[in-house]
Amino acid sequence: AVKVELKPHTAPDGWKADGADIAYFDVQVLDANGNICALNYDKIEFTNISGEGVFLGGYNSGSGSGCFQNTSGSAGLSNYFGGAKDGVSTIGKNYVYAENGTNRIFVKSTRTPGTFKISVKMEGMQAKEYTLTSEAVTSEGGLTTEMPATLDPGVSSERPVVRNVTPMMPLLKTAYIVDWTKAITEAVVDTNEYYDLKYAGVSLGLEGTARARMGSMNAVFGPVLGILGKLKTDGAVDYTYTGGVLTFTPTGGATYTIEAGKNFIASTAIDGGQTEIVQSAESIGDELFVSLAAVLGYIPGVTVTTDTTGKTVNVTYASN
Repeated sequence: AVKVELKPHTAPDGWKADGADIAYFDVQVLDANGNICALNYDKIEFTNISGEGVFLGGYNSGSGSGCFQNTSGSAGLSNYFGGAKDGVSTIGKNYVYAENGTNRIFVKSTRTPGTFKISVKMEGMQAKEYTLTSEAVTSEGGLTTEMPATLDPGVSSERPVVRNVTPMMPLLKTAYIVDWTKAITEAVVDTNEYYDLKYAGVSLGLEGTARARMGSMNAVFGPVLGILGKLKTDGAVDYTYTGGVLTFTPTGGATYTIEAGKNFIASTAIDGGQTEIVQSAESIGDELFVSLAAVLGYIPGVTVTTDTTGKTVNVTYASN
């Protein structure tokens, strides 16, 4: 990659200064020939944001696992999922990570017509500035007769190319007889990689479906209620679990909520009210399975250590 560019997009009649119109920029990481670097997953930063526009940022939706990460800012990129890297969401931030060499960021207009400025850069490249100008909206007493923009899908003026295709009916006339007596039943193979879950070095002795296992993005996915019970006894946290909804409050801290089937943790202590976690919480029996490190990391003093060789996860608590 030798440069990163932004391509602005607005409605056909322009970007309206109504305080709500959304424009977006396509972000493209390019090589010397202007081709998109489809294997690029590096960090892209946005600076010098100013003028008549509210920068909304972008989003990372996928996994960088196994992809080429060329800059120091992208180290460990395989640890992000659903917009989060190292437990930090890219939503609303002044940076995103390229996905197959591309991404997209959004900006909302203000009620004052004018120019919005933004610069984009990557490690080892100079920042390049782009501008987008909003147009005035006629209003009287706070009301306007100008309707929000709509996109007409339209009809292409290019006629489709018609080719003669060999009919498939002759292929369908051949009859085949299935002999079910020769059917072979394949045994279901459990491909899960299980881990022994410990608290303060002592195994919880979980068996069967209650065992912790390797989940998405190299994060151990396991039962959290038993661990919270231990932490509660040690004075680290208080919690309740009802109907698939877990609410826990670290001692002297804010309250966090996780719900089965959801892939985010909510709290007033989190910027934006919530942040995505590696894998959706799952209710199994009387337990709630979560990405242990991502959730327990919100409790001060708690450390989650994963031994991929010995297949153990050890949770410890050190009070202040």
